Amino acid sequence: MLAISLCNISFFFVLLFIAAHRLPGSVAGTLGATLPLMVLLLQWGEEGKKPALSKLGLALLGLFGVVLLLNPSANLDPIGVAAALLGTLLMAQTSLWIARWPTHDQLGLAAWQLFLGGVILLPFAFMFAGAPALPTPKTWVGLIWLVVCNTAFAYWCWTRSVSLLGPHTMSMISLFNPVTAVLLGSIFLSERLSITQWSGIALIFISILLMKVIKTKPVVL
Repeated sequence: MLAISLCNISFFFVLLFIAAHRLPGSVAGTLGATLPLMVLLLQWGEEGKKPALSKLGLALLGLFGVVLLLNPSANLDPIGVAAALLGTLLMAQTSLWIARWPTHDQLGLAAWQLFLGGVILLPFAFMFAGAPALPTPKTWVGLIWLVVCNTAFAYWCWTRSVSLLGPHTMSMISLFNPVTAVLLGSIFLSERLSITQWSGIALIFISILLMKVIKTKPVVL
């Protein structure tokens, strides 16, 4: 539990904010799309489950779709890139740990890792930023969204889904994150998508649909 809390909350949140501040969103999103590949490689290294070529191909197809969708043509900051890749690696590792956790109480598992991870970060927050400012009525909506919806509820959904569907399936479904962001921008901000971006969205959907169609078993070495 301590390892999950450290890697999935404490270290991951620090790396996430470093990557968000030092990289454009398109670059960070593309690096995050390496999650399915990292899950497969970690399963191979830790569990001896050699990934099927079809799974590797679909993970690469989804990654290529994200590249077409986001077009990360920007100067790469080495620290930001390292933070994004390390954060993705930690998410892949903790997904495997969560899948092995012997419990059906996913709410308790999510709650404890958020609590322990937050407690570990607390002294560093005071050390580097001091006491937090008291929330005002204008910030309550943002805090509720960030704390309740975007963190507590989201981590419960992720923990439960990893336990029920498996880490590889959830890592592939996570490719919908950049798709959702781009589509929301198109709907609410009237942003127009290019043919290349629509092609990227199509490849992501195809890779996830094929994942459900192709039934393969890993080879145990």
